[in-house]
Amino acid sequence: MITSKTTVFRADSSKETGTGHVMRCLALAEALADKDFDIVFITYCQSDALIERLEGEGFRVYRLKNYYPSTDSIDESIGYLKQFKDCWVVCDGVLFDNKYYEIIKSLGFKLLVTDDMAHEPFYSADIVLNQNLHGLDLKYNCAPGTRLLLGNEFVILRREFLKYIGIKKQFNSGLTRIIITLGGMDSNNYTEKILLMIKDMLCANQVKELLELTVVTGGGNKNADRIRAIEMPVQTICLHNVTNMPELMYTHDIAITSGGTTVWELAFMGVPSIVGRTAPIEDYLVNGLRKFGLFADAGWFETLTREDLIEVLLPLIHDKELQEQMSVKAQSLIDGRALNKLVHYLSL
Repeated sequence: MITSKTTVFRADSSKETGTGHVMRCLALAEALADKDFDIVFITYCQSDALIERLEGEGFRVYRLKNYYPSTDSIDESIGYLKQFKDCWVVCDGVLFDNKYYEIIKSLGFKLLVTDDMAHEPFYSADIVLNQNLHGLDLKYNCAPGTRLLLGNEFVILRREFLKYIGIKKQFNSGLTRIIITLGGMDSNNYTEKILLMIKDMLCANQVKELLELTVVTGGGNKNADRIRAIEMPVQTICLHNVTNMPELMYTHDIAITSGGTTVWELAFMGVPSIVGRTAPIEDYLVNGLRKFGLFADAGWFETLTREDLIEVLLPLIHDKELQEQMSVKAQSLIDGRALNKLVHYLSL
């Protein structure tokens, strides 16, 4: 049913762009659905597991055959958009540009653009959202009346995290539990690279503390079986396409992750993290984190060496007080209440 409370989400997922844009939209879509909004996704998505997740929420999904900025993708998406009117479109993707935003606006929609870099010379949007710390330092050129929602007070969290609002992170004593989670696809297989580095560290007796490892691979990760086959000298659990990430984060002392949306989930849960870059867009986010001293910076995963990993990982393993300090700082920045504000704006 098409109603005035319909919201259309336009986000793509590929091995180049990952799943983060769609997952960020999913979090907002869940909050709107809880307020009886009708949710529609128009997406080019290479992950069948992610499509199943959206459809499992009861959302209507129109799957594009081509990704933006191809002409075919534009024509396909316009064809689907023309079914709707008098509603919001939420557009989230690093490849989208103001040409596309103008097309959406010309069809009569109210438009929320989720953006991480302010790379467009102009934004034809009613709302521009940048949930990152560096968002406060960026300049957005927009029409008068455009609402700018910038900074960490607008960090979007998925529904399953919200029950942890106000809960202080607890740490394990006598051992250190490390979770490795590099997004829904990890097309460069950095998970395996990191796991093998940790194996080398352990075999060389460079880690004296008792460790347990959990490796989480996303639904679009094609190397999950290969990663699971690695024999580790400490207890290691490999999980695929999990649905209980908040619980997993809460029970671990350190995370190793990439600079995507997972960073903010880990911050909210108070998990001290080592963050590496996998794409230029993540450079903005990680630099913002480093400026505030929130996480340990691993640099680019592509060029990461075992010595680099030792330099950032061992101090965290050794120092429980440092873990707790990083945890408190992270949780002080993310309160989990951004969705209420966004739902309010999309209800206007």
